Amino acid sequence: MLEVWAGPSLAPDVWMQSGQEQPTWPLSLFEGVGSSSDADFDPGGRYLVGATRDFETNVCTVEKVARRTDLAPRPDGVSAPSEGGLQGADPPLGPVGQGQWLASAAAVLGAVLLVRVRRRRTHLDQPEPTASG
Repeated sequence: MLEVWAGPSLAPDVWMQSGQEQPTWPLSLFEGVGSSSDADFDPGGRYLVGATRDFETNVCTVEKVARRTDLAPRPDGVSAPSEGGLQGADPPLGPVGQGQWLASAAAVLGAVLLVRVRRRRTHLDQPEPTASG
């Protein structure tokens, strides 16, 4: 991010949600959503972006900028991004986060299976009651 034209103080790197929210992982491996209003950003591209307070935007609020002369007139009160500024929407879960989620799910599943096996073993080790009388 090069400049903040309006709104709160922003960090140098800001996450924007463009288009519809995707399902959470691991469901996102099997399904995704999209629409004709999703804005596509090219890495390293320069954009003029208008967004909601939740850092959501769409194709109608994004304009690719090739040269400074392509921009609207620069408003008064433009500020530089700051390290303490807002970072935007929640970033997607990266490979490390996905691995931690998968390891946690596997650990919980393993613990449940271990408890079931131990209960079954304990139940099988019990002598059968005998009928007296």
